[in-house]
Amino acid sequence: KFYNALICVALALQNHYLFIFQVRFISRFAHPSRTMVENPAYFLTNVSGALQIIIANYHESLKMSRDEFEAYTSGELAPPLNKGSCG
Repeated sequence: KFYNALICVALALQNHYLFIFQVRFISRFAHPSRTMVENPAYFLTNVSGALQIIIANYHESLKMSRDEFEAYTSGELAPPLNKGSCG
């Protein structure tokens, strides 16, 4: 549930490109003794993973219009369910 909430928070940011830049900056230039221990490592790994999901699943890569993408991510539309999409 933490991971899902993290993705929602990152999507809700007004300027998530700046957030992406900041996380990449920390990943590249922070000293490993500060980022690769216990809680900071856990948090940075989860944030990086959430951002990769957001980057990979934007409307262009999903082959849908921006309006349709926004409707799905805001909860206005629900994805159609069928036997193939129910796992």
